[in-house]
Amino acid sequence: MDFDYSFVIRTVGSAGYKYQQLLNSINKLTIKPREVLVVLPEGYEPPQERLGWERFVFTPKGMIAQRAFCLDEIKTEFAVFSDDDWEFEPELVEKIAKPIIDGRADVTFPVFPDLLPKGLPVRMVMAAIGSAVPIIFPGRRFTKILSSGSYAYNPYINNSSTGEYVAETAPGLCFLTSIKHMKNLRFEDELWLEKAKYSWGDDQIMYYKLHLQGRRIIGVAGIDFVHLDAGSSSPERAMNLAYAQTFFKYIFWHRFIYNLRQTSWQRFLVKTSYKWTSMRGKIFSFIRYSKSIKESSSKGLKDAKEFVASLDYLQLPSIK
Repeated sequence: MDFDYSFVIRTVGSAGYKYQQLLNSINKLTIKPREVLVVLPEGYEPPQERLGWERFVFTPKGMIAQRAFCLDEIKTEFAVFSDDDWEFEPELVEKIAKPIIDGRADVTFPVFPDLLPKGLPVRMVMAAIGSAVPIIFPGRRFTKILSSGSYAYNPYINNSSTGEYVAETAPGLCFLTSIKHMKNLRFEDELWLEKAKYSWGDDQIMYYKLHLQGRRIIGVAGIDFVHLDAGSSSPERAMNLAYAQTFFKYIFWHRFIYNLRQTSWQRFLVKTSYKWTSMRGKIFSFIRYSKSIKESSSKGLKDAKEFVASLDYLQLPSIK
């Protein structure tokens, strides 16, 4: 199979051994990229681990900024956009490019079942609070965004699954699409997300916005890869995450769900859905989490509502 593309890596240059595993995987690809671009925040040093033929690009710092402001540097029609902390099989690009080449998809990604809720207790809790709901009869669907701003998922997918699944949201670890679609996405319009110290939800915004713009998103199951996860854990990170989750969820729901409903009745229904889900989440948070986590979560929601009421929010360009 011939396929001309670039491989674009988003990193801050500190993944170390995990980043080296990614480079090793790129070297073993059966379809080599024309170019590898390593996108770093301005002021950051390039990683010591090297392919020897990559090109470094510098953008403002941020999960969205590093995706949005590198596009003019890409010389090919298509690109694989990748995080810096995973390794994969040599046939990765063959498998995720085929649906696009055959005209069945505009965006593809490798299905990663391990990022879906695992285990019956976890699934029951997440379904009960409405944050992630299993689809009883999913067919070939991977995920769907709900009127509450949460998502529904296919609970029957596992590491032995194969085939293609339609999605409205997915992990941003890796995806393949055209530069034209990424530019039309106007991801830079969603830089409001960077107001939180921890960037949570950029993947959901990207995929769902692509979906709303009419792009067909396909997850390809049966690809062998490992997410090495270069993130760290600490009490401060947990507090930042709690803030970011509520900050993101309210603004995402308001911008991508509520604002797109045309009638007062439709808006009433989605508002009721959001409030019901939010109430269940607050009850669970009260029982499960520490005072500091609950305070961070409440602060995130307060700041989100203030932003939605601000002139900056009202001046954001429309979604489509």
